[in-house]
Formats: sequence, structure tokens, C-alpha cells
Amino acid sequence: MKDLFGPWEPQSTGSPVLPPRPAGNPDVTASFDLLWKGIEVTTGAQREHRYDVLCKQAEEKGLSLEPLRSYLDCFRFGMPPTAASAGGSTGS
Repeated sequence: MKDLFGPWEPQSTGSPVLPPRPAGNPDVTASFDLLWKGIEVTTGAQREHRYDVLCKQAEEKGLSLEPLRSYLDCFRFGMPPTAASAGGSTGS
């Protein structure tokens, strides 16, 4: 299908805290967008599951950890790696 396009390593500058960054390359995330004829068909990402890394990435984005405390506490004693995707057009 020549009209499908999926950049597998988007820039991390606009990405949220959740996707992990590959070791040695903090400018990209483990996430993707699948585009078809200029429309976003689906988006997905591996989720960062390491507590210390989540805290560091949130602070790098200028986020206060206190409002995120209940979310972060889920990761405090260990969480397995996970991933997710979401389908549908963004309308843009």
C-alpha cells in the first residue's frame, strides 16, 4: 500500500512523559503514528514503566510530581512493560 506511512521514531519534544526513550537516543520515543492519505489512522506507544525514569521525564517537561502522585505510586514497586494503540481519525 503506497499511501500508508508510519514514522516509527517521532521526535520526543512534543511527546508526553509516557513513552520510553531508547537508550543513547533521548531525541526519539518508542511510539508511532500511522498515517493514510494525510489522516492519522492510529497511534501507539510502549509505556514507560520505570518509576525513576517516569519521575525524571515528568520533571524534564516541567511537570510537578505531586499532582501525578497517585499515578506514579502504581509504578513505585515495579510494573511490567506495556504498550497500547488507539485508532480513529483526529479530524485534522
